[in-house]
Amino acid sequence: MIKIVAYYGRYQNKTSLSIEPGGILHNETETSNKNNSQMSKYKIQMPSRSALAMLHLLQENDAYRKLFSSLWNDNISIKIRLKPEKDLMDVQGNQLSSILLWEYIELEDALHWLSTLGGAFSNLGEHDRKFAVKAGDNALKQLIVAQKFGDKMVIAKCWLFVAMSLMQQEYFDKAAFIVKRVHAHCRNARGIKDLAGSGKLVAMCRGIWARLQYEARKSQNSTPAQNNEEVEIEFKFTPPSDFLQKLEDLGAEKLKFKTMKDVYLDTPKFELIRKDNWLRYRDGKIELKVPVESEHHRARNTVYKELTCLRDIEQHLGYKVPPDVENLPDGW
Repeated sequence: MIKIVAYYGRYQNKTSLSIEPGGILHNETETSNKNNSQMSKYKIQMPSRSALAMLHLLQENDAYRKLFSSLWNDNISIKIRLKPEKDLMDVQGNQLSSILLWEYIELEDALHWLSTLGGAFSNLGEHDRKFAVKAGDNALKQLIVAQKFGDKMVIAKCWLFVAMSLMQQEYFDKAAFIVKRVHAHCRNARGIKDLAGSGKLVAMCRGIWARLQYEARKSQNSTPAQNNEEVEIEFKFTPPSDFLQKLEDLGAEKLKFKTMKDVYLDTPKFELIRKDNWLRYRDGKIELKVPVESEHHRARNTVYKELTCLRDIEQHLGYKVPPDVENLPDGW
């Protein structure tokens, strides 16, 4: 038989149970003392929570009780002195911990969703600058979430995502500045050099840097002037109502007025305008304005390549266009 007695100092609040061979719980709360002299006696100390949890399992769980009895010899007496424990957390602290835990769970979930969305925007940004801008906005949202986490590795990755977006938008200087700062942070002992995974971040920096250099060289070598194409750079102003008088006061002379008649065409689904293509007939002559991605075009100026040959226009659009605005066919 195995007899277990758990108590606080001087046998206060004593709890006891007895286990017969085979893990059978003895019916009596306490066993007689006639065989105590024949028992092997052990005295141990245990934290009260751990000991009471063990006693509960021995009373309620048959499998645990059988396993316990198989590990001890018969005829032993185990006296467990319970060591009082202070409550590690009160009710208010538990509520605060629960709120903090759920906040971290939701932040982690948001970070995963933003990461998936950012990957999609970044892939589309390879072909369309608008998606590159969205990828950058998404990376900034990831950065905000990562800063709430306080995870330095994730924060560094988010900055690299921002650099990738800037590179796709051809802001090469800004992207290079970010990559250099993150790389230095990864190699600095005061930064994240000693954190697990910093080596992977260094490899990411080197990969983005190589891509950045390639894209910058390609952008420099693909200027519109090399293709002998006419490019229109247009600055838009909002003059005051008395601008003519002000020009004349500065010595300007009015030579002539020029009036142009423009007719713009598009499909019923606005397929041209959605791509920033403008098909017009200026004084009866056909023209197609196609955007040229550059620093000027991303500012408030507009930079367009003008196609004036009907064959070139149709080749660019991939379908035929009306040669004039008279008797327009269906679909225009």
